[in-house]
Amino acid sequence: MAFDPNRSTPPTDGYRWARASGGHIPPGAVPHGYEQDGTPLWVCRAHMYGGLHPGKVRPALGMAGIAWDGEELGVPDYEVLMDRGVWGIAHGGEVPADAYQVGWESSGEPLYTARAAVDGSNLQLGKLRREFGAANIGYGDSEHKIHAYEVLLHPAPRY
Repeated sequence: MAFDPNRSTPPTDGYRWARASGGHIPPGAVPHGYEQDGTPLWVCRAHMYGGLHPGKVRPALGMAGIAWDGEELGVPDYEVLMDRGVWGIAHGGEVPADAYQVGWESSGEPLYTARAAVDGSNLQLGKLRREFGAANIGYGDSEHKIHAYEVLLHPAPRY
């Protein structure tokens, strides 16, 4: 089956995801973070090690950046969150009741998207699971544990 970068995952839960690769950002995707110089970052998720892991992407990276085992790994194929997100404040590994599950570990444990300031004036994207005790954010080729963060929540109902 040929890879179709324009194919979107159906919005069964209120958010739309579009397949992409190589740093490509699908037209219309809304950024959710930014680098220290203001360069936008987009929420993404990628299949790796038997799970579906949230992370970040921007064109210059040329791939998705996913926090994993103390590092930030690059994954060439991913999905990009197309919609504006609803974010809630949390800390210390807390996962709000209305958090939106973006992926899962190979064991099936749910993963959520988190964003937080890392090393100055930026807003980096990463992942969260209660057992982490913090948001795990990939930045500068390393995985950072950030204890105060925002979590992507289920979208507000559309009427």
